[in-house]
Amino acid sequence: MIAFSGSARLFARRYRPSSLGHDSTCSLGSLSSITRGAGAVGRFEIRALDPLFFPSDDANTKHAKKAFSTCSGGTRSPPSDSRSILARTVYRQLLRWCDAMGGDAPLDPVPPVTLAPPRVDGGALQKLAAARVSGAGHWYDGGSDDASSSSSEEDFGSGIENLALTIPKGSIVDEGMITMPAGSVSDVRSVIRVAYRLNAAGVVPDDDQTVRDRVDLAFEALKSLNELSLAIEDRRASRERNRDREGVQYHVGQVLRHKGDRWRGVVCGWRRKRPSDVAVSPVATSTTKEGQSTSLTQKDYSAFVEPESEEVFYDFVLDQGDAHMLSGRRSLMDEMSPFPMVAQSDVEPVAEPALRRIRSNWTASRFHRFDADKGHFVPNDTLAYEYPLDGAEHLDHTLRENLSSTDTSTDIDIVNVSQSVIQGVKDFCARLERCILDVTSCPDARNLGILEEFRKQLSALSLGDVENAHEQLTSPSSGSRVTNAARHLRPLLRLTLELSEMLWQRRASSEHKSAIAFPLGSIVQHRTYGYRGVVVAWDPRPAVDVSQWDGLRHVENPQDKPFYHVIPDRNDSVRAFGGERPFRYVCEDNLEVCPQNGRLLEVDMEPGWERVMEGDAVAGVASAGGAGGWRYEPPEVVKFKYAEDLGDDEEILIESMMRMKENITKFFLEVRGESCDGASICAQGRNMSMENLLALLRASDNIDDAVEIEETIKEVWKAHASYDMRCRLDSGVAELLRGNKETSLSIFEELVTDDPTYFEAWNKKSTCHFMVGEMEKSMESARKAVDLCPQHFQAMNGLGLVQYETRRYRLAAESFRQSIGLDPWSPVSSRLAACSDLLKDMDIDVGEEGAEEVSAPYEK
Repeated sequence: MIAFSGSARLFARRYRPSSLGHDSTCSLGSLSSITRGAGAVGRFEIRALDPLFFPSDDANTKHAKKAFSTCSGGTRSPPSDSRSILARTVYRQLLRWCDAMGGDAPLDPVPPVTLAPPRVDGGALQKLAAARVSGAGHWYDGGSDDASSSSSEEDFGSGIENLALTIPKGSIVDEGMITMPAGSVSDVRSVIRVAYRLNAAGVVPDDDQTVRDRVDLAFEALKSLNELSLAIEDRRASRERNRDREGVQYHVGQVLRHKGDRWRGVVCGWRRKRPSDVAVSPVATSTTKEGQSTSLTQKDYSAFVEPESEEVFYDFVLDQGDAHMLSGRRSLMDEMSPFPMVAQSDVEPVAEPALRRIRSNWTASRFHRFDADKGHFVPNDTLAYEYPLDGAEHLDHTLRENLSSTDTSTDIDIVNVSQSVIQGVKDFCARLERCILDVTSCPDARNLGILEEFRKQLSALSLGDVENAHEQLTSPSSGSRVTNAARHLRPLLRLTLELSEMLWQRRASSEHKSAIAFPLGSIVQHRTYGYRGVVVAWDPRPAVDVSQWDGLRHVENPQDKPFYHVIPDRNDSVRAFGGERPFRYVCEDNLEVCPQNGRLLEVDMEPGWERVMEGDAVAGVASAGGAGGWRYEPPEVVKFKYAEDLGDDEEILIESMMRMKENITKFFLEVRGESCDGASICAQGRNMSMENLLALLRASDNIDDAVEIEETIKEVWKAHASYDMRCRLDSGVAELLRGNKETSLSIFEELVTDDPTYFEAWNKKSTCHFMVGEMEKSMESARKAVDLCPQHFQAMNGLGLVQYETRRYRLAAESFRQSIGLDPWSPVSSRLAACSDLLKDMDIDVGEEGAEEVSAPYEK
């Protein structure tokens, strides 16, 4: 019998045909919004079991289910032959649906399907887990699944030795469940076959409820799949309609530019429409500085006269940087939809290869990757299915010439580079794990949760265990070489950032702890509003601008006072504010210790916080810290960050984490090609060299991988042999994020004075000068950073930005091109496009002088 793990979890579908300008959500349990009166069965006609597909209250359906789920009186299980007949019949009906829909029809990215007992036989599932063939529960498809074999007697055998041939790629199998992808009709077919075979190979259930549940779920699966038929038929009709490309100049995945507004975007769909039928939506409308409403296309369709001829319109995913630069208008990415529809006559191809990479969070949902050789984005399975002739291989010679690219980002041995980086990550993580084990061989037994968590992560990374379940199910081929390397860099980067943040936070807290009146876990009360709450964090000075807060008008110099994160009592919040509040940010002068008889609160604390009774409570003694009554004990991680007492093993914890930090610093310096204390560079540093990281960045074919590699490189640049210098750099960044630009600038000036070769401090100093309006000093600091580190694309971005803002457009274009040469996914491509337009309008080549003091088109 076919069974699935929960009726609502069979599939949670998102039907998103490219002809729509938005996403339409539906599930197989409720698809009436798509079928809209066309009948539950759509265009696929159910045979033999038609009565079962009427609404659930239909008498025939109830009768059919009852006949197969129970015997007379309902006291015994149905006969095995009745079950066998029903199982075979429903199984064949499900496979017929798959045959009718076509195995290549995509169903959009959908959540995986999970099969678990009692919906499937637990014993058979255990045997399947024991027999997995490729390790880690990751199965690989083999063999065919043709219609003829689907209804043969061999399909109804009780063995599971051939079941691996049916399990789709990327499936995860263990003794408790099996999870499989469901991205296409062929995947659904595999789910159906696996579910049937597991139950056919198992023991017949004795209890009637299990039998009834499996029967009900099987019928629900049949009904839901039929309701999906019309949606798939619509997609198939769209596919046939889009085979006619007459008059269509551009294709899905091509990067185009608007002739008027000059924004860039990648085509994610096209259609033929009469111009008068194209309504100007809020998405395609923005407001100029003069307050005039204008369409993105800026085309006046009122001049068209009858009869109108159809014109080709394109749907776009806009570059996020271009959208932000549109003449001071509100960013299109903040609008309801980032997919404007533009007439073919209003767009043109992007000629320069360096400007064809579109930075947008939406590209990942519509395209697999960016093809640097052809200069276009590769559509995902859904777009490729709906636009079957839009692939570069189907285009004529003229269109293929427009896709020609001089991009050299792939002219590297990316296979060896990726393998070297991956090996470097594995070896270094093993080295970090040894830092912990050399101090304590049993962090778990000592209840050192922080160290044990770090050790587990490092152990997994050293073995190459970097894919989560979602990645295994959605990309079973492990993606490109660069993607595989990026997946190893990502957890190492997260671990490094977490460790650095914890150590820096503890150091900063230690410096200010003596001035804090209310430690973590204190139960306090607001002096004005009267609500009680628990202190869960504090800042020595406010992290935001509080100069205009009404509740601080009576406080002298509130910007110099400690501030506390307080979780308020639910009932007190309702009385004070008219509703519950998740937390409050309160100045120390507005707080006082809560009276001892009022410390029983109703608060929603984060996991790990525990309410405890202080020892002094019996004597009735109360102190500022909450002693003498109830208080809340923070978890270990929070106590570490705020320099709280960690007990007898505090020294072991700090020593282990400092050893890890020292090794990370040495490793990052080795990655940059610098040795520590004159020692030779280790193999890990040579494998994960800066040259290899930059090679990966140039070869990355999607924005997600590029961001992971970019952030890793930036973290490597921050490294300094002196731990004090590194911490001061973080302090300067923290002050800058708080808005304290002058304080931050003074910190960075001290750093470059103490070590004039610390190029990252020069880069941050340039940023501060820019933010306070000191453009020449900003330019000087950025040039110093580039001189010290010629590969510092971030400093090049800053240099180009200053040159752009000071209207040195030729120099700005040069800086932006140098940065993009190192990082093809750099966000400054928008600025480069603007510079190129200016120089072209002035008839000045990038290499010529005289491009000064001219307003940019986005500033007019």
